[in-house]
Amino acid sequence: MSDEWEGLLDDDEKVIWQGRPSPRIKLAWQSTLDGLTSLFIIGHSIFSMVGASQAGSYIWMFGLLIFAVGLYKAVLIHFWKALERKATHYTLTNKRAFIALDGENGKVLDSYPITADTTLTLKDGAMTTIHFAEKSGQNGRTSFTSPIGFEYIAEGRAVYQLLRKVQAGSA
Repeated sequence: MSDEWEGLLDDDEKVIWQGRPSPRIKLAWQSTLDGLTSLFIIGHSIFSMVGASQAGSYIWMFGLLIFAVGLYKAVLIHFWKALERKATHYTLTNKRAFIALDGENGKVLDSYPITADTTLTLKDGAMTTIHFAEKSGQNGRTSFTSPIGFEYIAEGRAVYQLLRKVQAGSA
């Protein structure tokens, strides 16, 4: 066991896989509606800014804020997520999955036990995503659930098989 895992793993726990997500920019919205809404906001803000500027008013500058929000939701968020993936590391042991994020304030390490009851979801493709946990929260009055897992990994099917072995206790 390497020094970086000293004190983090149980005595009978061993690392069986480590990897990183692809840092490539991937234009993928939560839903089609999310992407279309963002484009509508951009278009509407441009239309409003042009109309207000032709009226000789400086109120068109308030449209810049709305334009910036639409631009972020349509395009810039994908660059942000790519930077976040670049700072992410994945580790699988014979008991748990770890997701580490090298942030501005140091490393954040989350662990998720993998048991026989863990639901595994495989999203296969050129870059595979495997979800094995969920995070619930509240945003104002709206509750949400976000899947957690190893995202955009090249060797996804092999990692999925390792996760299945961990579930069965044979890893």
